[in-house]
Amino acid sequence: QVVIMTDSKSKPRYEKITSSDGSSLETLESHLLGRLVEIVNTEVSRGVITNKSQAIDWVKGTFFFARVRKNMHDKSEEQQDAYLRHKCLGSLEELHRAGIIELQEDGLGIKPLAGCHVMSKHMVAFDDMKAIIDLPHDAGPLQLLQMLSKVEGLHRPVRRDEKKQLKEANNKDIKYQLEGAPSKISIQTPSQKAFVLLQCAIGQVFLENSTLRQEMSHMVDQASRIIAACEVFSIDGSRHGQVALQSLL
Repeated sequence: QVVIMTDSKSKPRYEKITSSDGSSLETLESHLLGRLVEIVNTEVSRGVITNKSQAIDWVKGTFFFARVRKNMHDKSEEQQDAYLRHKCLGSLEELHRAGIIELQEDGLGIKPLAGCHVMSKHMVAFDDMKAIIDLPHDAGPLQLLQMLSKVEGLHRPVRRDEKKQLKEANNKDIKYQLEGAPSKISIQTPSQKAFVLLQCAIGQVFLENSTLRQEMSHMVDQASRIIAACEVFSIDGSRHGQVALQSLL
């Protein structure tokens, strides 16, 4: 049995999906695997998972495990369990290699480090947390902007009709410009777009394109969360204050 929390508008859809009379044509699938590293990290941070056995048992209690049983029905239970164990322990190893958790010498115990709690509290994706950890101790505004521009949550597609305004903003309105001759600069990637728009937000540059203004506002919201994580980690995790200082500027 499960409890689904939703709004009144969506209630009929979920009632149909979960109908027990066989009328539903939709198959519910779990998307946990795509975020398994982040989810396992959260449970380690909360103290729910303290060793490898608990990690495996926790995953076995999820809807993801039920779908593994269903989708791998042609495999034996031993093979299914081996697949689950591989994915679960692989996530722990990734967190350990990144310096987010520590796997005890006995090979079983799990110790959450500062990055574990920061990543969970601020809802930071695994790759973004690794980027925060890899920031140099003397990171300045440029390094922070470069790191933020690579955060997937800030990425929006570059549209043809906005390239001219983005190029003008890069060449005239922001402090840190993209590398290359101004006349040859062309904003092609979501990362380049984020790099320019974040600085437009800092400099309060007005953009005529309303879509760009909306996207810039969204990027600022997302970047604020990542900067808060940088600030806390630079104090609690890396034991230096330079990144924290730059995060506040």
